[in-house]
Amino acid sequence: MGSTQHAANEFGCGTPPPRRRWRKLRLIAWAFGFLACLLLLVLGAYETWKWAAVPADAPVIGVSLDTAWHARAGLSTKNYEICLTLVGARILEMGQLVDRQRDDFDIALIRGVLEREQ
Repeated sequence: MGSTQHAANEFGCGTPPPRRRWRKLRLIAWAFGFLACLLLLVLGAYETWKWAAVPADAPVIGVSLDTAWHARAGLSTKNYEICLTLVGARILEMGQLVDRQRDDFDIALIRGVLEREQ
């Protein structure tokens, strides 16, 4: 029965032999490991560039992070960070700054100004 299964494998039917399967899994693991190392290298280079590209006396600009899914993944905030770094500003991440009462007060002030202008 073992020879039948081996013969079926030679013609492309059935499951591949264990050695070939492990070779494929090892290749996939190396590919993922390489991509993970490459990602860490790129992120480290970006952070180093962000630190080294601006002078020590550069103005500090606070960045408050958004809560949308793309911002949590760092996609939209990276664009702001790159632009601010290119113009010579140092970035200070302030985290989540949500004050609902302050936001409501600001909205009421803006609405009052808009009503007076009309």
